[in-house]
Amino acid sequence: MKLLKKIMAVLMIVILVAGIAACGGGSDSNDTPKKTEADPAAKKGEKIVIGASYNSLMNDVFTVTQTLMELWAEQPLEEDDPLVDLTIIVADGDATKQISDVHDLINKGCDVICIDPVDSTAVEPAIKACKDKGIPVITFNRPVAESVVTRPDVEVDIAAYDQGYDTAVTTFERMKKDGIEEIYVVLCNGETRDDNSIRRARGVHAAAEEYGAQIVAELPCDWDPTKVTQLLPPALKGNEKVNCIYVATDGMLSGVRSCLEDIGKWAKYGEENHMYIACCDVFEEGYNYIAEGYVDSDSLMDVYGMIKGVYQSAFALHRGEKVEPLIEIKGAVYTSENYDNPDMTSDELLWWKWKEK
Repeated sequence: MKLLKKIMAVLMIVILVAGIAACGGGSDSNDTPKKTEADPAAKKGEKIVIGASYNSLMNDVFTVTQTLMELWAEQPLEEDDPLVDLTIIVADGDATKQISDVHDLINKGCDVICIDPVDSTAVEPAIKACKDKGIPVITFNRPVAESVVTRPDVEVDIAAYDQGYDTAVTTFERMKKDGIEEIYVVLCNGETRDDNSIRRARGVHAAAEEYGAQIVAELPCDWDPTKVTQLLPPALKGNEKVNCIYVATDGMLSGVRSCLEDIGKWAKYGEENHMYIACCDVFEEGYNYIAEGYVDSDSLMDVYGMIKGVYQSAFALHRGEKVEPLIEIKGAVYTSENYDNPDMTSDELLWWKWKEK
């Protein structure tokens, strides 16, 4: 009798366990588990359509930003980044064409539109067109003017004020250490319609005030070395005390070199006729002049970091996430003392290396 009771108890347990398993909703072996949005594997098939309206491809900064955007569209930078269907349209420096280009990108059905403004103020209608259609819009490379009312969702800017201030301070410090009490500076600025140029110049002015340097001339060189060769010689001739030149971008250094060679002042640091030079952007040319001793300081334009910020912002906006409206990318200052340090020579910092990628 006791044996029969034990057998019955075991049978009851078996039946109970089987019932629980049946109620657990076990799936057929042919069923595919449903992926949730949080599952990284669910993102592998995700694709985002991004349109980019470029100002121009006038120098290495623009061509490298294009290279990085195209590269990371095909080979995502991060494992969980979505695939990108990328369209780039170049405005060739025409603000009116850029507005038309942005409308073309809207009509293409872009999920996010990125704009490198031709004009920091005239870009507003393009931004508004995106906003009116509910399309997230990001500006990059050239800041949107403070006077613009309709703002992009995100601005990914270079810290332009810091660029001007930091490179000027670095060179002024060197001059002070060299025993130069009176500093006279000529500014070779960029375009007046570009807030990068305006903000860099403000930074130089702040540094000049701090160090007691006198700005004797400001030249509207429009990022053009040819204009430098036209405007700089009269400024130097009319101000013989000039001992420092600020150059808003390394892209104009060929013009500066030509002018200084003509008057015997293109000389390396430590030589008698050396003209102190403070630059921005760290083009390959500027980097080499730092190494050779012709340029005293050069503040980095972190192109790699900027485009990375553009893509990260685009993905976040597409997912409906909150993104900071202003992302400023700050770069280091290169000098003859640090230009070859291992932490200053990576491909991520020396952005022009991507020209050959």
